Parts: sequence; structure tokens; C-alpha cells
Amino acid sequence: MKDTRFELSKIDLFSSLSEEELAFLRDISNLKRFACGEILFYEGEEALWLDLVVQGTLKIYKVLPNSRELFLHLVQPYDFVSLESNLLSRPYETNGAFIATDAQILRIDFAKFKERLFSNSAFLQQLLTKTSQKVKLFYSILNDEFAKNSEAKVASFLLDDIGLFNTLKNKSIATILNLTPETLSRTISVFKKRKIIEMKGTRVVVLDENALRKIAES
Repeated sequence: MKDTRFELSKIDLFSSLSEEELAFLRDISNLKRFACGEILFYEGEEALWLDLVVQGTLKIYKVLPNSRELFLHLVQPYDFVSLESNLLSRPYETNGAFIATDAQILRIDFAKFKERLFSNSAFLQQLLTKTSQKVKLFYSILNDEFAKNSEAKVASFLLDDIGLFNTLKNKSIATILNLTPETLSRTISVFKKRKIIEMKGTRVVVLDENALRKIAES
């Protein structure tokens, strides 16, 4: 497989591992490339791999009983895709992980990973802390979904990751924010009229960050 020494050295979670443990981790890992539009997994599949995004972006989503797709969160470089499913030894509970941009994902054999590295108490504590952070993120996303209006959602996205906002197509952004493309377009137009943002070609440039923050926090 491709040498993952460079990628592993960037990951805080693995910083406490010894060189021997890092070598073992490389041996049980496989760095795979995925094209935009591919699906990494579907709901109900067994979580055999501990997946870590090295490059690109994934969209985690859930389909509601009314067939509406609910975006849950984006997974970006050096974050795990579905750590909680691995730790709980449960099948994937979200409907899928959609490759939003071309991606490289480090796929770690979780059974071997667990057998060897769970005896490292310091590392296990870091892993549990990481899982706790993901659970908090999930509840924060649900809160935003029910508490924030369309303007607050768009403002938050622009503040959090304008680079990604300018990379994705409007349809993808609307899906991520659980908005219709028409609502997203109207919101962008409102922000332009208020001189909060401007367009340079197809890219959004923030003119008034304070105004955006007030909207995001409303």
C-alpha cells in the first residue's frame, strides 16, 4: 500500500502511539481513492473498517420516513467517518456516506486495530474523548436543524468554511443545509443586497463578518 507515514503524523489521535504501534497501524491500513458521487457505505452494513478521511469531503445523511433526506454532517480531512459504529460494534445507522468531493480515505481493519491498540489505556481514553466530541457535534447539528432559519444556516456555513462553500455546487450546499436550492439562492441574494457578501465570478466574498455572525447566532 501507499506509505501513510505522512498522513498518520498529522493525526492528533495517533500522536501517543509508539513507532512500533504506528508501523502496525500502517500494516493494517489501506489508502483508497474515491470519486465524487460514490457511496462509502449504506445503512445496515457491518462497520468492518475504521475510516479516516485524508483528503476530500464526505456527507453523512439520513433518510426520514417521509423520504426527505436529512443532512447530518460533513466529514473533512483527518476526521473519522463513523467512529461510534465501530466502537459500539453496531451496523451503520445513518443511511450512507456520500463522497461530496474526490477523496482519499484511510481504511483501517477495525478488528485488528481493536485487538492490538485497545490495550493502550492512554490511546483508548483519547478514542473515547473523540467519540464524545462526535456525539456532541451530532446534537449540535440537530439543534441547528430545528432552531435555525435559512439565513442563520447559510451564515454559519459561510463563517465555518467559506472555502468549501465556494467549492461545492449550490445544489450540494442546499442539501447539506437541508434547504431547497431556491431558498439558498434567495438567501444569497438577500445577503448581497445587504452588502454582507459580494460575488466575484462564482465565488462568495464576505464583506461584513460581524453581520454574518449576528445572523448565525440569531
